[in-house]
Formats: sequence, structure tokens, C-alpha cells
Amino acid sequence: MERVLDCRHAMPEDLPLCQHALTKLHKLGIKHGDISKHNFLIRNREAILIDFDFAERCDNPKLLAEEFQMLEQQLWDDSGRGGSIMS
Repeated sequence: MERVLDCRHAMPEDLPLCQHALTKLHKLGIKHGDISKHNFLIRNREAILIDFDFAERCDNPKLLAEEFQMLEQQLWDDSGRGGSIMS
């Protein structure tokens, strides 16, 4: 576990960075389970995934693909779900 300093929450333009991080997790056979933009921290042009409370082993490619496909929508979400919105 690491405290992540000097970072910010992901935004829509960080989609490729977030996709890369999520792909790495999926290749390990793990579904994150809570891919809100508040669970991707951006630092030094890298996305860091946090909050693994709902993560689980997953060998179902369809479920992993569904999670991956939801990522862009989650980065555009401005409802505040999963964290607080700061203006």
C-alpha cells in the first residue's frame, strides 16, 4: 500500500491512461468492481487504481469487457457518485 501524493482524480481526457491501468488489472484476472473516476488517481501521466473493496477474481472475459466498456462513461459522470466533486 502506498500513499499517493501530488495527484488528482481522473477526467475524461485521461481515458487512455485509465484504460491502460484497468487492462493491467484485467490481465491479472481481477475485476475492480467500482471504476468511478474517483478511484483513478493521475500522477506523472500514469493512472493509479485505488479502492479495491469490491475487487474480485474474474475469469469471465465478458464481465471484464463490460467493466472496461463502462470506463469512459464513468469518467464523464458528474453526479458525485463514488466521491465528492470539487469546483
